[in-house]
Amino acid sequence: MKLKNIFFYQAVKIGSQMINSAHSEHYDLAFEGSLAFVYCPKQKVCIAVPTTNIPQMTPFSYSPEITSPEVEKKVYSNLEKARAAKLEKRQEV
Repeated sequence: MKLKNIFFYQAVKIGSQMINSAHSEHYDLAFEGSLAFVYCPKQKVCIAVPTTNIPQMTPFSYSPEITSPEVEKKVYSNLEKARAAKLEKRQEV
């Protein structure tokens, strides 16, 4: 799962840096199993942080990723959109 940001209980050393939090603007963040992976593209260093050192992390989305093969983006025609809107109006009344 891709993460937006992570906060740590204790500072984490990535290459030559000590950080208390990581944001997706500066690092590539991922969570899998019970480990959060923090990759620094500038230093080309990746570390794994256990959840015991993570009080808070924010995922990008709780939905499945669109790039996965089992999830396909459905394209609706104008007729299908109109039918769905009409059905929604009926349900509200």
